[in-house]
Amino acid sequence: MVQFVIILIDVEGELTVVIINHNGQSYEITNFEEFRKKLLLAIGFQVESEIIKEINRLGLVDTGAFKGSIDMSVDDEGLVITSNSPHGKYLEFGTPGTKKGVTDPFGERNRGPNPTRKMPMKKVGNEWKLIGGLDKWAQRHGFQTKDKQFLLAKYIQTHGLEPRAPFRRVLYNEAKMSNIINRAVKAASK
Repeated sequence: MVQFVIILIDVEGELTVVIINHNGQSYEITNFEEFRKKLLLAIGFQVESEIIKEINRLGLVDTGAFKGSIDMSVDDEGLVITSNSPHGKYLEFGTPGTKKGVTDPFGERNRGPNPTRKMPMKKVGNEWKLIGGLDKWAQRHGFQTKDKQFLLAKYIQTHGLEPRAPFRRVLYNEAKMSNIINRAVKAASK
């Protein structure tokens, strides 16, 4: 468990020194805003690195676009880690209708086959085409014929995609986050 004891020293209404006791180490911080930004950046870089390791470990690399889409920023509100990959949300949360059920960000569970889910195809002219980057993936993985592409789309419509959750495997792992925060505190305190 990560534990911090933070002592704030206030002189005439102004924060002058912050002392952080963390795992037996004491760190005196004289410029708290600078330290806050350094700490959040250090945590962000390490979390981003761990997510990329998890993506590799789970075998979620095809073209590298998902890995390359991971981004981290620090603002007044805190640390934000995102992916702007169009298929990133499916790799993280899966799709409704998987056997295990997918918990969406609002806590709703979706269980079992979902006949109302749209097939990942659309009609272009007289042809049906896979959508959402699935067409390129299918070509790279041996689904060249229209029949095979239709079967792939039908399978996804019927069974959904299981969540792989590379972000949550890092962010909800107490041991990983404890190590990340320990390293970040040391790095930000230098």
